[in-house]
Amino acid sequence: MMCGLCYASNTLAVDFFDEPPKEVIEMQDRCPIDLKDENLCSRASQGDINAQSSVGMIYYDAKYYEYAVKWLKLSASSGETEAANHLGWMYHNGKGVNVDEVESFKWYNSAAQSAHPLALYNIGLSYVYGRGVKRDINQGLLALRMAADKGVPEACYDLGRIYEEGSIVEKNMEKASYFYKKAADKDYVNAQYRLATLIANGYIEFDSEKDSQEQAITLYTLAANRGYAMAQYDLGNYLITKNKNYKEAVKRYRQASIQGVVAAQEKLGTILLNGNEQIKQNYTEAYKWLREAAEGNSAYAEYGLGRIYELGLEVNYDLTKAISHYKRSVQLGGVQALLNLGFIYEQKGMIDKDEDKLKSSFEYYKGCKFRA
Repeated sequence: MMCGLCYASNTLAVDFFDEPPKEVIEMQDRCPIDLKDENLCSRASQGDINAQSSVGMIYYDAKYYEYAVKWLKLSASSGETEAANHLGWMYHNGKGVNVDEVESFKWYNSAAQSAHPLALYNIGLSYVYGRGVKRDINQGLLALRMAADKGVPEACYDLGRIYEEGSIVEKNMEKASYFYKKAADKDYVNAQYRLATLIANGYIEFDSEKDSQEQAITLYTLAANRGYAMAQYDLGNYLITKNKNYKEAVKRYRQASIQGVVAAQEKLGTILLNGNEQIKQNYTEAYKWLREAAEGNSAYAEYGLGRIYELGLEVNYDLTKAISHYKRSVQLGGVQALLNLGFIYEQKGMIDKDEDKLKSSFEYYKGCKFRA
């Protein structure tokens, strides 16, 4: 049976669409249950702005953006702020309409006039970056602060970034940390990571070094446990630098490596290749992660692969492949590989009495000296 939204006789729905949209007919068996709520449909058709907004969002969630725009416009035009803010977002992102920053700002501003928190955040960004309105950094910062005061974590975070980067206002780490903390206290993962980084780099003072380390580790861990890849990587670095805790660091590097962080793959592969008192050597896994990092143009990973082939660690000894990886490392800016190449060519030149190889050896050694 057709839902009331489509067949309500002499209603706004029929007048608005002229005829039931084909897509609505086709989606009846899989549309959200609320769209079959004849009471909701009836109220929307009779001009209830909250119901119209709900219907618009049901269409949006079902990815019928054109119809979402129509119903949200009906609602927003009558003053429903949630619909107006979301409509602004749809114009900004081109969902069901062409991207139109002027129209986007118009709807954001409409909602912001009623102090809608997210709309204040959105017009703040519009003013700061000149999207759909003349750029006005002061007006933008004011709107962002109003949104932050209303508890919008994204506004707190963006203010933190603005003050940390110092590209559009004077850099102010105290203000940056203040706004990051407000966002972090609302469990905003990006802010937890940035605040941890500021603490780790000494931008925020604590009573003792121990307190500073504990706070940085706590915040990195919160972000890392929620899957934030760079927090996982930086936590690994911090644990080694401050606590020499390789076991936990390897766990965090592995998490970041799985998410494709090349620097983590490089670190993980290197630790597993060399081993230490806490970590047993694992050539198989080391080779795997160094290969991954090498595909991401890591000079040190190429150097590690060269060592694996030169020493025959878990793979067949292959000096040709070792040289190839060492040369690739040099091309990517690696210095250590120059020394290995110099040594290999020196040995080959002495064995084969080959002056060209000895000359190459000298050139690699010299390159290592001047680039170190």
